[in-house]
Amino acid sequence: MLVQLLAVLLILNVFTHGIVTGANKPCKDELQSSICEKVKNHGQCSDPKTIEAMKRKCAKTCEFCK
Repeated sequence: MLVQLLAVLLILNVFTHGIVTGANKPCKDELQSSICEKVKNHGQCSDPKTIEAMKRKCAKTCEFCK
């Protein structure tokens, strides 16, 4: 299951690579909160391999908002 989740995040990363997060963008998760909670519980918010995707897709859950 974790491998499938990582595959989904990798695919999302490929499709959203060129999108830049704006400074005034509201703090929210782009994915469903249940998905963000699962990846957070698996340590993906701080994993160097997935952190950039998590900043874009699960900013609120992973506490990346300032």
